[in-house]
Amino acid sequence: IAMWAVTSFGYITNDLCDVAIDRVNKPDRPLPSGRVRRSTALAAAGALAALAIGLAALIDGLALLAACFTLALLLVYNLRLKGTVLWGNALVAVLSGSALGVGSYTVGRPWAPFWPGALVACFILAREVLKTIEDVVGDRSVGLRTIATAWGPQRAGWAFALLALACIGLSWVAYRQGGFSNAYLVFSASVNGLLAYSAWLVVRSPSPTHARVGLRLTKIGYALGLVALLLARRP
Repeated sequence: IAMWAVTSFGYITNDLCDVAIDRVNKPDRPLPSGRVRRSTALAAAGALAALAIGLAALIDGLALLAACFTLALLLVYNLRLKGTVLWGNALVAVLSGSALGVGSYTVGRPWAPFWPGALVACFILAREVLKTIEDVVGDRSVGLRTIATAWGPQRAGWAFALLALACIGLSWVAYRQGGFSNAYLVFSASVNGLLAYSAWLVVRSPSPTHARVGLRLTKIGYALGLVALLLARRP
């Protein structure tokens, strides 16, 4: 629940910082469309931060420190690092991968999810790059510097393709080095197929429309990947 509160805080503060961009890219979202007031979103973000800190404090001091540090990093990302080439994307990826360590830490096995965490981080980094292609029009309109606006959609598409290939290779390394089950291999193969197709689609034509299709496919892949990780342990 603490991790859910931290993540939700990140999403809400991200939307609060992106209202001007979303008016161009995604005007139907709650804040730019006016369905949710800015004050309501701010109150929700504050309540979620308080919930995350309060629950983390029930675990131990290190968990409390981690929760506060992560909340601060999310604010730094939303306020400063979002408009950077890859730095903000890398931060989101690392935070996403390290989230798996929260559960393992509470049961005394902090390093158990190394390979799953690496896989999640690589996958999220690829999607973060893909998102910059989808949002390139709105990002340019407000002068936001991302990999797609700074390097162009074509190069950003190739960067996504390289990261997708890295994910595919890492999934095999994790299978061999982590001693994962064959069930993991089956589900991860489905994820890799969706990644490969998304990469081909975006490299062929790095348009916001194709990026949006790739994001939908990789969202399915993310769900399949979580199933793969749940089944990774050999019986």
